[in-house]
Amino acid sequence: MRKIAQIMKLLGDETRLRIIGLLLEQKLYVCEIQWILDTSQSRISHQLRILKDAGLVIEERQGKMISYRWNEHQNIPGMKEFKRLMSLWLSNSEQIEKDRKRLKKYLKERPKIPTCPSVQGEENKK
Repeated sequence: MRKIAQIMKLLGDETRLRIIGLLLEQKLYVCEIQWILDTSQSRISHQLRILKDAGLVIEERQGKMISYRWNEHQNIPGMKEFKRLMSLWLSNSEQIEKDRKRLKKYLKERPKIPTCPSVQGEENKK
């Protein structure tokens, strides 16, 4: 019961929901999430730590780069259904739709060797 309450509580933060919306679609590096959400690295890292501690995302290190992906292998009954429900709920969000459009735009231009896009300036949003 405690694990379920922890997960429900962490869903009360808009930034975490936006991150979940992205990670349900694609494994991403911290700097990529930062660029897509147009927010600070410290804020993204803090929210990812909370999601990781809850077991919802998995961290993978590749040198200095850290990527995150949705944890498909949680040992919580009903998590596959939870993922489908989250996808459904988030698909009705205007903000999540904007984030996913930015994700698709970024993925078209993403280099094969990961590098961090610049987070400075509005020119990256178009």
